[in-house]
Amino acid sequence: ITHNLHKALRNYNYEEEKEAEEDLKEFETYFSAIEKEIPELEMRYTKIIQRFVDEGITEIKDFLEQKTTKEQEKDICEKIINVAESVKFRTELDALLRLFFDIFDLLFNEPETRSHYYVPAKRLAYIVALIRWHFKDETLDLKWASEKVRRLLDKYIKSDGVREMIPEVDIFSNDFPKIVKKMYNSPETLASVMQHQMRDRIIIKLGEGKNTALYQKFKDRMDNILSIYAGNWDIMVEELDKLRQEMANPKPAVVSEEKEPFYDKLCQWAGVDFEEKHDNIITLTNKVVDIILEAMTIPNLWTKPTDIKNLRGKIGTALRFSKIIQLKENSDVITTELIKLAKSNESILSPLLK
Repeated sequence: ITHNLHKALRNYNYEEEKEAEEDLKEFETYFSAIEKEIPELEMRYTKIIQRFVDEGITEIKDFLEQKTTKEQEKDICEKIINVAESVKFRTELDALLRLFFDIFDLLFNEPETRSHYYVPAKRLAYIVALIRWHFKDETLDLKWASEKVRRLLDKYIKSDGVREMIPEVDIFSNDFPKIVKKMYNSPETLASVMQHQMRDRIIIKLGEGKNTALYQKFKDRMDNILSIYAGNWDIMVEELDKLRQEMANPKPAVVSEEKEPFYDKLCQWAGVDFEEKHDNIITLTNKVVDIILEAMTIPNLWTKPTDIKNLRGKIGTALRFSKIIQLKENSDVITTELIKLAKSNESILSPLLK
């Protein structure tokens, strides 16, 4: 390019060429600097490959350069997922990718870069998308890449074939087991993806603050499955799938929205008796809330120690007669928590007085 520019400038007079000289020097310096970045790009690409090789994924270079069969790709992806269980690995990979794509962006239109790194860049984007989907890891993305690079990578991720390997299927879809079995061969990897996808949904539901007792129960059951069947991956997949189906069709709320915080608190304290004594807990929830509502008819209730003491006594009696041993043995502590809950939820409970 610079050679042709010099040649073109000979068509102009001496004064005009002198005026353009500084701009031409800056132009030459820029392209000289760009050329020096090519070895840096190679070095950063090599570091990414080496990070995978250090984890035993020696086929990674062939995978990135699209020299593997579909079946080999499946095995390599499973190895990547197993390694990516480590948050430390995911963090390190993210840092290496940022360094690589920074220079890839700079050299995006340089012919050598396009010929050598176009395919590996797209395949790295695929790895990011797979890890992000599998672990529901929202921190691992390519949002920091330039717009033109993101357009290239997004287009590739959404293209035919790739989308089949990174599905948009919901964990609770009936198609989920069938689709993930096409993605992975190993029951260990199947158990991993189910665990992470289900845990993400549980966290969301617990964060919403509704029906928390039910989703806390799901979380505890999942943790038990992972603990009891560790190493027995086929059985673990079966048990996780049973839980997945139950989570997909949870039982409707058994008490009104206003009473849910009290119901959740009693369920949590009931512990192992949750299932066996569930009807009792519903009855107790209604009774406790009725006791609280009766007390709330007293003006300025929370400033009157005697009335609060009477409220404590009535709630404590209801807990002791609930026939649920955990509630009976911890009635004093639970009563204190229920009164705090009543005070903080006064505005929510007030409409029930009408």
